[in-house]
Amino acid sequence: MSHPGMDDSASSQATAQEPGMSEGAPGVDAALARHLAELQAQFPLPDLDRMRAAAMLRARQRKRRTATAACTLLAALLGGTYWLDPAYRVETMTTLAGEQRTWPLTDGSTVVLDTGTEIQVAWHVRSRRAVLAQGQAYFDVARSSWRPFSVDAGLAEVTVTGTSFDVDRGREQVDVRLYEGSVAVQRTDAGSSSGPSAWQLRPGQALRVGAEAVLPYAVVAGEARPAWADGLLVFEQLPLADALAQIQRYRPERIMLDDPSLAGLRVSGVFQIAQAARIFDLLPRVWPVQVDQQADEIHVRAAGAPKRNDM
Repeated sequence: MSHPGMDDSASSQATAQEPGMSEGAPGVDAALARHLAELQAQFPLPDLDRMRAAAMLRARQRKRRTATAACTLLAALLGGTYWLDPAYRVETMTTLAGEQRTWPLTDGSTVVLDTGTEIQVAWHVRSRRAVLAQGQAYFDVARSSWRPFSVDAGLAEVTVTGTSFDVDRGREQVDVRLYEGSVAVQRTDAGSSSGPSAWQLRPGQALRVGAEAVLPYAVVAGEARPAWADGLLVFEQLPLADALAQIQRYRPERIMLDDPSLAGLRVSGVFQIAQAARIFDLLPRVWPVQVDQQADEIHVRAAGAPKRNDM
């Protein structure tokens, strides 16, 4: 439709120019694409997938290094602990005069403490160590080849992996008696005397370690454990002086042998430790002695000899 005052040719020209206005859009897009390509060429964008994969690889490597370092540190700590063998628990048991006690240990071993005994047991990573400070103890040791059991008794040290033995620590000597298995006895002051410093005992064998000498001897064959551990005193042709010394361990009174000539009298018999006082009633019936029992002392003298307060 023609507007008034406008001819048809002008209308045709306007209509013909409209398509020409949209012809410039593809050119702009192409120019932008060229500029973008140039920018990408000069400033390339990173490969995000490759970066992500590299980051994950580094994280895995860090974890692996951390785990390796932790394992190395743990192995070093465990190795150092095993080598140093520190004690992680220490227990102590004592008995009074006339008292006996049975002490079951956590590893399955058993210790029987005789009268007037003090013992300390230390649990280590690769060893079990006991110190017999005084007295006498019987050990029934649970077997463990990698964790030996040792007893330090001053003049001698006994080491076993599993066996039955007893150790009697006196003032001047240490007696070790073996009932089952085997034990190694080491003299702790080996440099102070000549001769061997270590012995291996078999069942039925015993060893007395003194400051000056070492005396091997035998225990009663077939004994499974010492008689005292069953509450008995067994004397077999034992000198009276030695018999009185053993009885003294279980009595609070002081026992005195007033006549030295009586020391060699031989004593035989089986007595209950709990009734050890009855021995003094029996002595005058069997041997030519007399016994004077006081509140805190017991005197043994030859028959007919005056009392000390009468002398």
